[in-house]
Parts: sequence; C-alpha cells; structure tokens
Amino acid sequence: VSEKTNASSSYYNTTWQKEEDNPSFFLPANCSINLYSDATDFCLIANQFSHIFVLGDSLQRHTFQAMLMGFSANLFNGSNALINATFSESPIPPDCFCDGSFQNHCREFMKPNGWGEEFSGQELCGAEADFKLAFRPQTPYDGNPLFDFGHNGEIDCAQPDYKGMLVLANGGLHLKSRAHEVFQKFILNWFNHPGFRRCADNQQMYFIWNSYHAHSPSNAAKYKFQSRERALYFNAFFKGMLDFVATDVIQVDWFNLSKGAQTTDGLHFKTNVNWYKAAYLLQIANHMKNERRFQKLPMGNISMIGVLTRQEQSINGHRSAKIRVDAGLI
Repeated sequence: VSEKTNASSSYYNTTWQKEEDNPSFFLPANCSINLYSDATDFCLIANQFSHIFVLGDSLQRHTFQAMLMGFSANLFNGSNALINATFSESPIPPDCFCDGSFQNHCREFMKPNGWGEEFSGQELCGAEADFKLAFRPQTPYDGNPLFDFGHNGEIDCAQPDYKGMLVLANGGLHLKSRAHEVFQKFILNWFNHPGFRRCADNQQMYFIWNSYHAHSPSNAAKYKFQSRERALYFNAFFKGMLDFVATDVIQVDWFNLSKGAQTTDGLHFKTNVNWYKAAYLLQIANHMKNERRFQKLPMGNISMIGVLTRQEQSINGHRSAKIRVDAGLI
C-alpha cells in the first residue's frame, strides 16, 4: 500500500539497522489516496457505519490507538486522553505520549482500561454522530470476539436504519504465523457465525484484513516465525484462502510500509506507521462504502477441508510451496 521514503539518496544501499534508525515518512504506492489529517474527516467516514470493530493482536491495538489520535486530532496523547476520560480505572501514566504511547509499559496500562470497551460516536465526534467504535482483543481461545460483547445480540443488520458494519482484522503472531491455523480459528469462526452471516446477507458487512508486517530482522533472530520471508509466505497463502471463500474482502498489504520502519521493540511500530495505517484504513473503508463493496459469502458453512483442498489445487506442482507447508512456514 505504501513505501518508506528517505531524503538520503543512499538510503537503499544501507543496512536494515540503518534503515530503522532513519526518520522516515510514508507515501501511498500507485494510488491517489490522500492522507486525512483532520478529525472532521475521521468522523464523516466513521459515521457512514453503525459499528466499527478493530479486531486483533497488539499490532492491531496500536492501529486502534492511532485511530483514537485521529478522532481527537491529537497526535501527542490523544488516545490516552480519550481512554482516561471514558474509563477512569487505572489511568494511563502521563509519560505515555507521542512514540511513548506505543511502548511496553504504556501498553500494559491500557490492557484492562478500555480495550474491549466501546466508544460512542458522540464521545468521539459530538452529538450528531451515531456509530460505535470498539477494539476486540482476540486469541484462538476467546470464542468469537466479534459478537461476544455483552449486549445480547444488540446488533441487527436487518434493521432499515442500520448503516453497516466495518471490520478491521488481523492475526497470526500468537499462532506463530501459521496461515492455515489462523484462517481456521479466526476467519472461519467469524464467517460462519450466524450474526456475521446475517450482516453479509443483508449487504451490511465491510471487511478489511490487515496483512502480516515486515518485522525487524533483530526480532527474527529470536523468533523465526517473525522473519520477513515468513511474512511474505503468510500473506500470499492467506490471500488465496480469502479469495476462495469470499468476494469483496479487502486485504491491505503493509509489507513495504513496515519494512525498515522504526519500532519500540523490534515488533511494535512507533507513531508514524500506526497513524498512517489508521488513516489509510478509514480512507479505504470510505471507498468501499461509496462503491457498495460489501462482503459476499457462499451459501452454507465454509469448511477448512474445502479451503485447503482448493489451496492444494492452486499450488499443485509447486514443490517449494509444499516444503513450506510441511515446515510450518505457511
């Protein structure tokens, strides 16, 4: 979706470590999407939906944080201020600002302090806004976080005034980048859920999958499943499975944007990457809504056996792909 750009002409000849040490800015690749930088734009897009769910791991949580910064028009400590104002228990420390918002000790304060809770449109955008924004942390053992939010089936996509559900999802790190396992435990869990299907059947489901990132090689030295090669395998295999089971599901490739980006710990990105991701995702959602690119699912429940059979057919004769599957790379 974009690439890291540096003013130095020798940038592309530097080592990965020098890449990560370089301040950077990011540009959209081969598209004319402009960056929204005004909270009004965030609110106008969000208010086209009734619900916006950000689902995933800590990387996705940071995207959610950056989204809150956008709604508050405050890149200094906007997400923290919103969370502290809405959820009074365990306030986030005042030293968690700018890039510090995404450091480990700040994330630890945020976990019991609103992640999994909802923000109303009124809290984010004023009295005229009518939507809900929520982050849903997930592991394979959490059941179905998309609809298990304690409101006893409050969401009814069949209502005539329902504006649609936007789902921004990711996954993979906690399953060591095994694409088939992530697909089975997350994607099929969601796509086969009656509530999810009801929204899709009523043309009210807009789904965006965030692809695997290019993590720092310093992390891959400790955790092989976080290597850049593994990320590329994961993304290609996952895209094939998504394309097989649904149409108009958008998969956003963040590999070039995250390659060489600055991190707090080799895995979690600093403000610039998270902010651009949040802004781009809302712009993509805006285009999806305007073009009516709602998700379409096949009739009946989707089985993993059928998905893998189709994938096996698509890679038939490619011995290297089989080796990667056998080695647990994908």
